[in-house]
Amino acid sequence: MLIVVCSNTSRSISRYGSRGKEFYSIIDGAFASMLILLTAVNEGIGACFVGAFQDKMVSTILELPKHVKPIGIICIGYPAEEPERTERIPLRKLVYYDKYGNQNGVNS
Repeated sequence: MLIVVCSNTSRSISRYGSRGKEFYSIIDGAFASMLILLTAVNEGIGACFVGAFQDKMVSTILELPKHVKPIGIICIGYPAEEPERTERIPLRKLVYYDKYGNQNGVNS
């Protein structure tokens, strides 16, 4: 199954202006996507977010109005095999204190 996550930019632009259209509406869709992905995995279903696609073609196929933009496609299904766990980046390489690059105080 595919879920096309869309952003209704008219909702955000009326409240927040151009920042709402160009940023907040996308973030809302990203949060919704993450919840869908986490829920699928929690239920033992495989899920993957696809962000590289032809926006205009998807909009045409789904007959989306101009103010509704596709921001991602989530593929959902049962995997044929058990995926390998990916190695996590250590926190000490991701967390900074007070300014970018300052790793003081980080325990790995």
